Amino acid sequence: MGVDVPNLELVCDHATPDKYSAVRLHMDLSFPHHELPQVNNWLEHHAWNDLELFLTERYPQHREAISLWLECSQARAEANDPVTTLRAVNT
Repeated sequence: MGVDVPNLELVCDHATPDKYSAVRLHMDLSFPHHELPQVNNWLEHHAWNDLELFLTERYPQHREAISLWLECSQARAEANDPVTTLRAVNT
């Protein structure tokens, strides 16, 4: 399956008046295709703890990032937290 490495992209949307720019952090946490229905089921049923356990068992080196990311995703999915948009601001 290989090694999953966090990536960083610098993006600029030239189609916006202020040329919205951002640093995008992302990583792929791969898993066997036959487990896709189970992962989808957890997401559909808001089984965040099951998903966290599934991912952190496979990627213990990213435990902290996974836990924080899923905590924030759960808050957004359950509308306990407004959708946050981060934008560069000229001062």
